[in-house]
Amino acid sequence: GDERSGAKPAFSPASYWVARTNANDCSTCQTEPQPDLAHGKSWADSTIYPDPRWPNETTVSFQFTGTAVYIYAILAGDLPNGAVTGTHVVLRIDGQDRANFDWSPGDTKPTPPDYQYNQLILQQTGLENTLHSVTVANQIGNIRGLQVASVLLFDYVMYT
Repeated sequence: GDERSGAKPAFSPASYWVARTNANDCSTCQTEPQPDLAHGKSWADSTIYPDPRWPNETTVSFQFTGTAVYIYAILAGDLPNGAVTGTHVVLRIDGQDRANFDWSPGDTKPTPPDYQYNQLILQQTGLENTLHSVTVANQIGNIRGLQVASVLLFDYVMYT
């Protein structure tokens, strides 16, 4: 949650998110980052698949007053267990799409390490200094015309 106000982000749908504090606290999660390297030794994990039984997106939402917001995540590299490692997210501020982030480690050369921590994935500056509603939406990706699963290892937010 917010270290200043104590406000907590809302995760939706809640059943598609897992609050993680150690690498072994989720029997269904395919990713296993090192907790000591995550901000606050915790993160939130959500994976979605291009399947009608899954939601089109999972979201984390919060409010802040300020002029800029920075969203950080843990990015997964090509993992040996075949886990979903692509991250496809959209940043919405006050109901409008403002930015997107698409990460597919298989498209990166040289191949990235298993996990990259403290990665700035989305940012928006130049906002009016008022209360803003922010949503980070984990969405099904589209790579070369194919729908692909997406994992969001949401770590933390900074705002000014």
